[in-house]
Amino acid sequence: MSRQNRERTGNGRKRLAAAVLAAVIALVPAVPALADEGAPQEKGPGITTAAETEAQPAEVTEEQVNAFYQDAVFVGDSIMEDFQLFCRYRKSDPFLAQFRFLARTSFSLHNASMPISKKSKHPIFQGEQRFIWDSVRMLGAKTVYMMFGQNDLDMGNDSVERYCALIGKIKEQSPDAEFVIMSMTYTLAGKGKGPINNDNIRAFNEAMKVVAAQNGWGFIDMSTPTSDGNGNLRPEFCSDHYVHHTNAAYRVWEDVLKEYARESLSRRQTEGGNGV
Repeated sequence: MSRQNRERTGNGRKRLAAAVLAAVIALVPAVPALADEGAPQEKGPGITTAAETEAQPAEVTEEQVNAFYQDAVFVGDSIMEDFQLFCRYRKSDPFLAQFRFLARTSFSLHNASMPISKKSKHPIFQGEQRFIWDSVRMLGAKTVYMMFGQNDLDMGNDSVERYCALIGKIKEQSPDAEFVIMSMTYTLAGKGKGPINNDNIRAFNEAMKVVAAQNGWGFIDMSTPTSDGNGNLRPEFCSDHYVHHTNAAYRVWEDVLKEYARESLSRRQTEGGNGV
Protein backbone atom coordinates (compact mmCIF):
# COMPACT_ATOMS: atom_id res chain seq x y z
CA MET A 1 0.00 0.00 0.00
CA SER A 2 1.35 3.40 -0.93
CA ARG A 3 2.08 6.03 1.69
CA GLN A 4 -0.79 8.15 0.39
CA ASN A 5 -3.27 5.26 0.70
CA ARG A 6 -2.06 4.48 4.22
CA GLU A 7 -2.67 8.08 5.29
CA ARG A 8 -6.17 8.02 3.80
CA THR A 9 -6.97 4.77 5.66
CA GLY A 10 -5.57 6.12 8.95
CA ASN A 11 -7.60 9.30 8.67
CA GLY A 12 -10.75 7.30 7.93
CA ARG A 13 -10.23 5.15 11.01
CA LYS A 14 -9.73 8.24 13.17
CA ARG A 15 -12.96 9.76 11.87
CA LEU A 16 -14.84 6.47 12.54
CA ALA A 17 -13.40 6.21 16.06
CA ALA A 18 -14.38 9.79 16.79
CA ALA A 19 -17.92 9.16 15.56
CA VAL A 20 -18.25 6.00 17.67
CA LEU A 21 -16.91 7.80 20.74
CA ALA A 22 -19.40 10.64 20.27
CA ALA A 23 -22.25 8.15 19.98
CA VAL A 24 -21.22 6.36 23.16
CA ILE A 25 -20.93 9.64 25.10
CA ALA A 26 -24.41 10.60 23.94
CA LEU A 27 -25.83 7.35 25.37
CA VAL A 28 -24.21 7.67 28.80
CA PRO A 29 -26.26 9.77 31.31
CA ALA A 30 -24.48 12.73 32.82
CA VAL A 31 -23.16 12.18 36.32
CA PRO A 32 -23.47 15.20 38.63
CA ALA A 33 -20.21 16.47 39.95
CA LEU A 34 -19.55 15.89 43.64
CA ALA A 35 -20.07 19.09 45.58
CA ASP A 36 -17.56 20.38 48.02
CA GLU A 37 -18.42 19.61 51.62
CA GLY A 38 -20.35 22.51 53.13
CA ALA A 39 -21.20 24.06 49.76
CA PRO A 40 -24.88 24.89 49.08
CA GLN A 41 -26.65 22.08 47.29
CA GLU A 42 -29.00 22.45 44.37
CA LYS A 43 -32.30 20.75 45.08
CA GLY A 44 -34.30 18.76 42.62
CA PRO A 45 -38.04 18.97 42.16
CA GLY A 46 -40.06 17.79 45.14
CA ILE A 47 -37.14 18.05 47.56
CA THR A 48 -37.45 20.27 50.64
CA THR A 49 -34.34 21.41 52.46
CA ALA A 50 -34.01 21.27 56.23
CA ALA A 51 -34.21 25.08 56.45
CA GLU A 52 -37.42 25.12 54.44
CA THR A 53 -38.92 22.37 56.56
CA GLU A 54 -38.21 24.39 59.69
CA ALA A 55 -39.77 27.50 58.10
CA GLN A 56 -42.98 25.77 57.00
CA PRO A 57 -45.96 27.22 58.93
CA ALA A 58 -47.79 24.78 61.13
CA GLU A 59 -51.07 23.51 59.76
CA VAL A 60 -54.09 25.38 61.12
CA THR A 61 -57.13 23.22 61.76
CA GLU A 62 -60.77 24.13 61.28
CA GLU A 63 -61.33 23.59 64.99
CA GLN A 64 -58.66 26.18 65.80
CA VAL A 65 -60.24 28.70 63.44
CA ASN A 66 -63.67 28.06 64.96
CA ALA A 67 -62.28 28.79 68.43
CA PHE A 68 -60.05 31.75 67.52
CA TYR A 69 -62.48 34.52 68.52
CA GLN A 70 -63.99 32.87 71.59
CA ASP A 71 -62.08 35.18 73.96
CA ALA A 72 -62.69 38.29 71.87
CA VAL A 73 -65.36 40.97 71.69
CA PHE A 74 -66.43 43.06 68.70
CA VAL A 75 -67.21 46.70 69.39
CA GLY A 76 -68.90 49.20 67.10
CA ASP A 77 -71.98 50.96 65.82
CA SER A 78 -74.99 49.86 63.75
CA ILE A 79 -72.87 48.20 61.06
CA MET A 80 -71.34 46.00 63.75
CA GLU A 81 -74.74 45.54 65.38
CA ASP A 82 -76.10 44.18 62.08
CA PHE A 83 -73.20 41.72 61.98
CA GLN A 84 -74.26 40.65 65.47
CA LEU A 85 -77.72 39.86 64.11
CA PHE A 86 -76.17 38.01 61.18
CA CYS A 87 -74.26 35.79 63.62
CA ARG A 88 -77.21 35.37 65.99
CA TYR A 89 -79.36 33.80 63.27
CA ARG A 90 -76.55 31.38 62.39
CA LYS A 91 -75.76 29.91 65.78
CA SER A 92 -75.51 26.44 64.27
CA ASP A 93 -72.33 27.60 62.52
CA PRO A 94 -69.48 26.80 64.95
CA PHE A 95 -67.42 29.71 63.63
CA LEU A 96 -70.10 32.39 64.01
CA ALA A 97 -71.41 30.97 67.29
CA GLN A 98 -68.27 32.08 69.16
CA PHE A 99 -68.65 35.82 68.51
CA ARG A 100 -69.49 38.28 71.30
CA PHE A 101 -70.50 41.88 70.73
CA LEU A 102 -70.74 45.29 72.36
CA ALA A 103 -72.43 47.24 69.61
CA ARG A 104 -75.26 49.69 69.27
CA THR A 105 -76.81 51.96 66.67
CA SER A 106 -75.31 55.48 66.77
CA PHE A 107 -72.50 54.43 69.10
CA SER A 108 -69.36 56.42 68.34
CA LEU A 109 -65.96 57.45 69.59
CA HIS A 110 -67.38 60.82 70.55
CA ASN A 111 -70.24 59.55 72.68
CA ALA A 112 -68.36 56.60 74.21
CA SER A 113 -67.38 58.75 77.20
CA MET A 114 -70.66 60.64 77.56
CA PRO A 115 -72.59 60.17 80.80
CA ILE A 116 -74.95 57.23 80.86
CA SER A 117 -78.56 58.33 80.55
CA LYS A 118 -81.82 57.41 78.84
CA LYS A 119 -80.61 59.29 75.78
CA SER A 120 -77.04 57.93 75.65
CA LYS A 121 -75.99 55.22 73.17
CA HIS A 122 -73.70 52.98 75.17
CA PRO A 123 -74.00 49.26 74.30
CA ILE A 124 -76.19 47.28 76.67
CA PHE A 125 -74.49 44.52 78.64
CA GLN A 126 -76.25 42.38 81.24
CA GLY A 127 -79.43 44.37 80.81
CA GLU A 128 -78.13 47.91 81.12
CA GLN A 129 -76.01 50.55 79.43
CA ARG A 130 -72.40 50.53 80.53
CA PHE A 131 -69.21 52.30 79.57
CA ILE A 132 -67.40 50.16 77.04
CA TRP A 133 -64.33 49.74 79.24
CA ASP A 134 -66.47 48.36 82.05
CA SER A 135 -68.20 45.89 79.75
CA VAL A 136 -64.92 44.67 78.25
CA ARG A 137 -63.54 44.09 81.73
CA MET A 138 -66.66 42.23 82.85
CA LEU A 139 -66.51 40.05 79.75
CA GLY A 140 -62.86 39.24 80.38
CA ALA A 141 -62.14 39.75 76.68
CA LYS A 142 -58.56 39.10 75.65
CA THR A 143 -58.83 40.81 72.26
CA VAL A 144 -61.01 43.78 71.34
CA TYR A 145 -61.96 44.23 67.67
CA MET A 146 -63.12 47.79 67.05
CA MET A 147 -64.90 49.41 64.09
CA PHE A 148 -65.62 53.11 64.49
CA GLY A 149 -65.56 56.24 62.39
CA GLN A 150 -68.63 56.81 60.25
CA ASN A 151 -70.65 58.49 62.99
CA ASP A 152 -67.55 60.37 64.09
CA LEU A 153 -66.69 61.94 60.73
CA ASP A 154 -69.66 64.22 61.24
CA MET A 155 -68.62 65.18 64.78
CA GLY A 156 -65.20 66.77 64.41
CA ASN A 157 -61.64 66.24 63.23
CA ASP A 158 -60.29 64.56 66.37
CA SER A 159 -61.56 61.02 65.76
CA VAL A 160 -58.10 59.43 65.59
CA GLU A 161 -57.17 60.97 68.94
CA ARG A 162 -60.49 59.81 70.41
CA TYR A 163 -59.85 56.28 69.12
CA CYS A 164 -56.53 56.19 70.95
CA ALA A 165 -58.08 57.68 74.08
CA LEU A 166 -60.86 55.08 74.13
CA ILE A 167 -58.38 52.24 73.79
CA GLY A 168 -56.37 53.80 76.60
CA LYS A 169 -59.42 53.77 78.88
CA ILE A 170 -60.11 50.13 78.05
CA LYS A 171 -56.48 49.21 78.81
CA GLU A 172 -56.69 50.88 82.20
CA GLN A 173 -59.20 48.24 83.27
CA SER A 174 -58.05 45.41 80.98
CA PRO A 175 -54.27 45.90 80.80
CA ASP A 176 -53.62 42.56 79.09
CA ALA A 177 -56.15 43.09 76.31
CA GLU A 178 -54.99 43.20 72.71
CA PHE A 179 -56.61 45.46 70.12
CA VAL A 180 -57.46 45.10 66.45
CA ILE A 181 -58.76 47.96 64.32
CA MET A 182 -61.26 47.03 61.62
CA SER A 183 -61.29 49.61 58.85
CA MET A 184 -64.40 51.64 58.19
CA THR A 185 -66.38 50.49 55.14
CA TYR A 186 -67.50 52.74 52.28
CA THR A 187 -70.77 54.37 51.32
CA LEU A 188 -72.62 53.55 48.12
CA ALA A 189 -71.23 55.52 45.16
CA GLY A 190 -72.43 59.11 45.21
CA LYS A 191 -74.42 58.64 48.43
CA GLY A 192 -72.04 60.23 50.90
CA LYS A 193 -73.51 62.88 53.15
CA GLY A 194 -71.32 65.86 53.99
CA PRO A 195 -68.15 64.72 55.80
CA ILE A 196 -69.32 61.10 55.63
CA ASN A 197 -67.90 60.43 52.17
CA ASN A 198 -65.51 57.91 50.70
CA ASP A 199 -62.54 60.27 50.42
CA ASN A 200 -62.72 60.99 54.15
CA ILE A 201 -63.28 57.31 54.91
CA ARG A 202 -60.13 56.38 52.98
CA ALA A 203 -58.10 59.06 54.74
CA PHE A 204 -59.37 57.95 58.15
CA ASN A 205 -58.59 54.30 57.42
CA GLU A 206 -55.04 55.15 56.32
CA ALA A 207 -54.50 57.21 59.46
CA MET A 208 -55.73 54.39 61.69
CA LYS A 209 -53.57 51.86 59.87
CA VAL A 210 -50.51 53.96 60.71
CA VAL A 211 -51.59 54.43 64.32
CA ALA A 212 -52.25 50.68 64.68
CA ALA A 213 -48.76 49.87 63.42
CA GLN A 214 -47.21 52.42 65.79
CA ASN A 215 -49.01 50.94 68.80
CA GLY A 216 -48.70 47.26 67.96
CA TRP A 217 -52.40 46.85 67.30
CA GLY A 218 -53.76 44.56 64.61
CA PHE A 219 -55.48 45.96 61.55
CA ILE A 220 -58.08 44.31 59.31
CA ASP A 221 -58.99 45.86 55.98
CA MET A 222 -62.77 45.49 55.67
CA SER A 223 -63.24 48.25 53.09
CA THR A 224 -61.42 46.66 50.14
CA PRO A 225 -63.18 43.26 50.20
CA THR A 226 -66.59 44.99 50.28
CA SER A 227 -65.79 47.63 47.66
CA ASP A 228 -66.71 47.78 43.98
CA GLY A 229 -63.08 48.23 42.95
CA ASN A 230 -63.52 52.00 42.63
CA GLY A 231 -63.57 52.93 46.30
CA ASN A 232 -67.30 52.58 46.91
CA LEU A 233 -69.48 50.03 48.67
CA ARG A 234 -70.64 47.39 46.20
CA PRO A 235 -74.35 47.85 45.36
CA GLU A 236 -75.22 44.24 46.20
CA PHE A 237 -73.61 44.74 49.61
CA CYS A 238 -75.70 47.81 50.49
CA SER A 239 -79.05 47.39 52.25
CA ASP A 240 -80.17 51.04 52.52
CA HIS A 241 -78.70 52.87 49.50
CA TYR A 242 -76.22 54.45 51.89
CA VAL A 243 -73.82 52.60 54.21
CA HIS A 244 -75.45 49.57 55.82
CA HIS A 245 -74.75 46.01 54.74
CA THR A 246 -76.65 43.05 53.35
CA ASN A 247 -76.19 39.44 54.39
CA ALA A 248 -74.04 38.98 51.28
CA ALA A 249 -71.64 41.59 52.66
CA TYR A 250 -71.52 39.87 56.04
CA ARG A 251 -70.65 36.60 54.35
CA VAL A 252 -67.61 38.46 53.02
CA TRP A 253 -66.91 39.62 56.58
CA GLU A 254 -67.03 36.00 57.67
CA ASP A 255 -64.48 35.02 55.01
CA VAL A 256 -62.18 37.92 55.92
CA LEU A 257 -62.29 37.07 59.61
CA LYS A 258 -61.63 33.39 58.92
CA GLU A 259 -58.58 34.29 56.86
CA TYR A 260 -57.37 36.67 59.57
CA ALA A 261 -57.75 33.85 62.09
CA ARG A 262 -55.77 31.43 59.92
CA GLU A 263 -52.96 33.90 59.33
CA SER A 264 -52.80 34.84 63.01
CA LEU A 265 -52.77 31.21 64.17
CA SER A 266 -50.09 30.30 61.65
CA ARG A 267 -47.94 33.24 62.74
CA ARG A 268 -48.52 32.42 66.39
CA GLN A 269 -47.44 28.80 65.90
CA THR A 270 -44.43 29.74 63.80
CA GLU A 271 -43.17 32.65 65.88
CA GLY A 272 -44.60 31.80 69.27
CA GLY A 273 -46.29 35.21 69.50
CA ASN A 274 -49.82 36.35 70.17
CA GLY A 275 -50.82 36.22 66.53
CA VAL A 276 -53.45 38.97 66.82
